[in-house]
Amino acid sequence: MFRSSQQSIAHIQMGFAILLFGTALPVSQILTSEVHVFDGTAIRLTVAAILFLPMLWNRRDEIRRIGTSDALLVFLIATSLVAVSGLMLCSTKFAPCTVICTVTSFTPIVTALGAIIFFRDRPKRKQLGWIVVAGCSALILRSACTRAEATNQEFLWLALGVGLSVAAVFCEAAGILFAKVATRTLSPMTLAALSTLVSVLIILPFAIADGTPISWTSLSTKAWLAGIWWGAGGITLGTWLWYSGIKQSSATTAAAFLSLLPFVTVAISWIVN
Repeated sequence: MFRSSQQSIAHIQMGFAILLFGTALPVSQILTSEVHVFDGTAIRLTVAAILFLPMLWNRRDEIRRIGTSDALLVFLIATSLVAVSGLMLCSTKFAPCTVICTVTSFTPIVTALGAIIFFRDRPKRKQLGWIVVAGCSALILRSACTRAEATNQEFLWLALGVGLSVAAVFCEAAGILFAKVATRTLSPMTLAALSTLVSVLIILPFAIADGTPISWTSLSTKAWLAGIWWGAGGITLGTWLWYSGIKQSSATTAAAFLSLLPFVTVAISWIVN
């Protein structure tokens, strides 16, 4: 009974996390229309890291006890956060949102395959069935949306955007699998806070080296709100809920929930635009 209750809570947490993650792509396009890709990523992660600082202080004893293997996992998860954010933002410069989302529809399938291969997960048939059906449905939906858009991108630039989003898919799947391993010993809040803080340390040198000045005073209110929400909702709250759910569930279950993301993203993109 207790186990069933834990799983139900985990499913609710992952469901809310997917809703928050679904805002990432449309919100990122608002922000990167006014700032460079590296700057947009740095803003997003810095907002989240600042909000996580009180949690890190409260969990300083747990952080002191972290071993080498867990520290490596935190670094890999942080790297995947930066890579996914950077690759997705770069891809939006070369391909329409609907094309990118068509590619990211395969993320749940890649994650499920990784869970089966590396974790020896034994997923239920209904889980696999849902992942495949949802993935195919999302692919059809996104393809239909893409045909409805008037795209003027040259083929090479479009191919580059697709290639970047494919790389983002593999980075995101890897991050989920690493998080599943890390939550065996680390609390979800500690993992979310630490990985976000480390990701800021990774992205800041790239943002500084880019050398593109930001005119903070000229940023629109919409861009400010997009950056704050993208960090606070999409990372701070979203990753904590996601890692909390993953801790109590299998990686395949996480992949099943992830398959809902394309539909959520399309709905939110339609509302925002």
